[in-house]
Amino acid sequence: MKLELRLPYDAEIEKVRKIIKKVGQQILEHPEMGPSVILPLKSQGVMRVEESALIVRMKLPRLLPLLFGVIASEALKQQKMDTDDEI
Repeated sequence: MKLELRLPYDAEIEKVRKIIKKVGQQILEHPEMGPSVILPLKSQGVMRVEESALIVRMKLPRLLPLLFGVIASEALKQQKMDTDDEI
């Protein structure tokens, strides 16, 4: 599953990449979601530039299907919170 994140032009892309990696690790270590994740969340970098934002894509490469939506939602929520705190 591919997830997109809209960021301001002045966002530090390297910092965002590290945050995505950290969120992926947190999901792997989560007691309920971790066992359903086969491979961690990965950053695919800036996918496009729009009029008002940079679009960064993340990928959840391998999940067991039962918790797919829950894990994707949690990844986006955690990414947003971490990005808001650090950027």
